[in-house]
Amino acid sequence: MRLYSTYPDLNKEFYHFDLDTFPQSDYLEFKEVAFKNQDYTVDSTIHFNKDIVIIHNKRNCKKDLIEQVNVEGSFVLIAYLISGELEINQPAFRYLLDNDKLRIVFAQQTNNQVITPANCTTESILIYLRSSYLINLLKHEEWKDNNSIYTLINNDIGLTSVRANDVQVTHSIQKTILGIIQSTASSRIPKHLVGIKLRELLLRVYQNDSLLYDDENAAAHTGIQARITKALNYIEHHYLDTPTIQQVSRHVMLNEMQLKKEFKSTYGKTIRAYIIELKMKRAFELLKTNTIAETASILGYQSISYFTSTFKKYYKVLPSKIKNTK
Repeated sequence: MRLYSTYPDLNKEFYHFDLDTFPQSDYLEFKEVAFKNQDYTVDSTIHFNKDIVIIHNKRNCKKDLIEQVNVEGSFVLIAYLISGELEINQPAFRYLLDNDKLRIVFAQQTNNQVITPANCTTESILIYLRSSYLINLLKHEEWKDNNSIYTLINNDIGLTSVRANDVQVTHSIQKTILGIIQSTASSRIPKHLVGIKLRELLLRVYQNDSLLYDDENAAAHTGIQARITKALNYIEHHYLDTPTIQQVSRHVMLNEMQLKKEFKSTYGKTIRAYIIELKMKRAFELLKTNTIAETASILGYQSISYFTSTFKKYYKVLPSKIKNTK
């Protein structure tokens, strides 16, 4: 099993582990990866041995930060977004990591981009497990045969391509994940301690693999939808100021996690994506009578180059092309 991660735009390697060359060990070793410049602050701790890699990431980005991640060998990834936003791009699909979902991926290999969006602070935990280790870890658990992930891996089904499950994060799952993070506070941690916490986490996942609305909370859901509509109206009136999730959350009196989940469920896009959409539609009209610099300023962009790249990403053409069609 091999993991390799780089920041291509920065020409910087994040980590590179060839786990097959590691000796068996009763401990997970420790590595800290941190760097800071005018656009990015990255602070990550990595615990690893032959079978397990646990990556705890904290990132603060003024511009989009693109991480290229390659994994080779049969593996299981457990990913959880503690706060902020992360977008995962793979050759076949793309998705936003939600902080009310636990993302579980299993495959023989994967090659994807992990994008931390501009003007965003994120914290996440990624747990890579060798598939054979996970099978051995759970082999004495009574509930394992009813666990779809264990069954697929044990039968070598579905591993020729990337497969993924999203599990609703309950309080017990979140508490277990935070316990794993706390256990990695020391430099070297015993492998058996990590194994205990992983078994507990996967048991919680097995017990709580879905969360559906029932009749009792239907009325409450209707009230939430009214607040989501209020959030939409607030964004449409204040998008030039680029309101944060926290500001919108306070305005509609809904917690940030639920706001992001329900907004995306209702409108099919994130709050950030909707703000960009509003700005780009306004930009198209502004460019007919204003310079690129003036348009960027009106829309609240401090950097003309960042406005230009955002416009090009949205419309597939440079703003100057719009100016030239007047």
